[in-house]
Amino acid sequence: MFQLNKQDQIFWNDLSKLLVEFELPIYFVSDEKKYIFITAFTHKSYSNEHRNSEHNDYLEFIGDGVLQFIVTDWIAKRNPTWESGLATQLRSSIVDKNNLSDLAEEYELFRYLRHSKSAFINGINRKTISNLYEAFIGAVYVAFGIETAMRIAEQTLGKTFDSHYYSQHSHPKNVLQEFFQQSSNSNVEYKTEKLPNNIFHSSVIFQWVKYGEGRGYSKKEAETNAAIDALKKLKTIVK
Repeated sequence: MFQLNKQDQIFWNDLSKLLVEFELPIYFVSDEKKYIFITAFTHKSYSNEHRNSEHNDYLEFIGDGVLQFIVTDWIAKRNPTWESGLATQLRSSIVDKNNLSDLAEEYELFRYLRHSKSAFINGINRKTISNLYEAFIGAVYVAFGIETAMRIAEQTLGKTFDSHYYSQHSHPKNVLQEFFQQSSNSNVEYKTEKLPNNIFHSSVIFQWVKYGEGRGYSKKEAETNAAIDALKKLKTIVK
């Protein structure tokens, strides 16, 4: 039967204060499950100095996959008929390291990260903090299952979903694509060229019909303006 060593038990006593805040059922759990969370909050620098300790890389890998699934589930429920490229962009923006590190900082996960004394003398990078959040979600999944992992993700990451969703959803090019996809699976096309005065000109085409034109100082700006022009002609409101 697996038992925590004295060092791990001391660490668990401190870490459990954080886990209680998430209303995780940690009381009377086995030492094996305790060790899962201990591992999630153990940095590679610590395990390099303490050879009997595991680090959180694998749990970070698991957490990444779990978050990908959870966010995909949110997107599918919010918008069951969406263009896959936009859905991919939305998911990527939500599980982006900057978004995850912001959450990890908000919930002060780093306070409980076990690491060597010299690991972060020059400061901690956002990737390490975002990895910690993913490892935490991975540990929740391994220890308590997908439903609990979804609850914790909803409690933390979920509150950032709307801002990212509406940012993706309300872009003129996205709105135009969604407008046409109500009646067709064809994609909107943009024919963009660079003019002699370093201005870009773009025409937005759908099923061989030109719906709008736009100019800008970059290809992206020209295509956005073309989409806005098309939406105005179609009398579709851009929020």
